[in-house]
Amino acid sequence: WQYEHIRSFTIELSGLAVSLNQVCTRYSCPQMKATDEWMYLCAAHKQPQECSAIDYIIHTLDGTAALLNSNKWFPSRAEIPESS
Repeated sequence: WQYEHIRSFTIELSGLAVSLNQVCTRYSCPQMKATDEWMYLCAAHKQPQECSAIDYIIHTLDGTAALLNSNKWFPSRAEIPESS
């Protein structure tokens, strides 16, 4: 059930990201910042680096979707292992 909640939450956040794309563009929000002193670095790259806010959001959602679809971490979404 936890997997399904995380998956649903990711889908809902993707819809929010699409809506934000109308307001927060690479030009209007060039950095992902918490304050003027704290800036987020995007871990989607080989070396963490600055990304625009919308790219940071999209990269994070892409990484989450890749993890949720990974056979390594979630080998089957249709069966529950006996050890569970």
